[in-house]
Amino acid sequence: MQHRLQDAHSDKRMAALMRVQADYAVWFCAVTEAAFYGTSAEAPDPPRSFGLWMQAAQMERILHPKRINRAKAAAHKTQQAAQALVSGPRDDAGRPTQEAFSAFTGAMEGLREHMRTLIRISVLEDHGIDHLTGLYSTHAMHAALKVELDRLARRGQSFVLALACIDNYPLIASGLGDAGEARAMRAVASAVRRTLRVYDDGYRSGNGEFVLCLKEADIHAGTAAMDRLHGAVARAGVSFAVPERAAPLPLTITSCLLAPLPGDSLEEILKALRHDLDTSGQEPGSVLAHHEISPLERALQDHAEGGG
Repeated sequence: MQHRLQDAHSDKRMAALMRVQADYAVWFCAVTEAAFYGTSAEAPDPPRSFGLWMQAAQMERILHPKRINRAKAAAHKTQQAAQALVSGPRDDAGRPTQEAFSAFTGAMEGLREHMRTLIRISVLEDHGIDHLTGLYSTHAMHAALKVELDRLARRGQSFVLALACIDNYPLIASGLGDAGEARAMRAVASAVRRTLRVYDDGYRSGNGEFVLCLKEADIHAGTAAMDRLHGAVARAGVSFAVPERAAPLPLTITSCLLAPLPGDSLEEILKALRHDLDTSGQEPGSVLAHHEISPLERALQDHAEGGG
């Protein structure tokens, strides 16, 4: 039932974006007519449907804010180009200049490309696939790992969760922008796909961050799996020419893993893994094992640290 509702919602969102494309096709014709045959110096107002669609997508968190901002910028650029076409200089025959018309059509094609990208991303995300890496998405991760934690609580079916983070990710992102980020993410995702067993799962959980679910594994098997992943990343030989660094920056990852205990929540697990990675002081490229304690032991530890 839930899948049917999700599919219906996805179809509704796609239909809405198709209507946005149709609205802009009508607007394109209206702007062109106004530029060549109109008497007003004001371009027709662009459709409001695209802005409304992006607001809804932002609320549903299916698109990264950067992606939404780029789409908004493309829509604004198209509106500016339309106004320049309608109110700008004319040639001897009273027509808009070729430069203004080319700028408008180019901006319009750029906006259409953004819309096509949004359709592709939305479809993939609705099916639990991260569009950048091809791994499972964050939304899929929360649903799937809840099932694994439930199995652990009810049947004692153990597994290992690992968090892998790209070393120096902020440096790569700030120095090389979106292209550098995408290259780093895709390289690690490729290594994840090559090293996971067929029944294990890999997720993109954030920028520069991946979660691996290693099923029917203990800490020793999990550590071996992460060693294989680290080796695959190293063998890929990816490096980055980061500004203000003399030598290329090699792509490496640092990871931490734990075997969840019954009663653990995904939020607690990720918090513990991130805390260990942030405070370990280990060299980049290390594999860390988090030694989990039971909820009772954790409560007693918290009580002792609080001075009770």
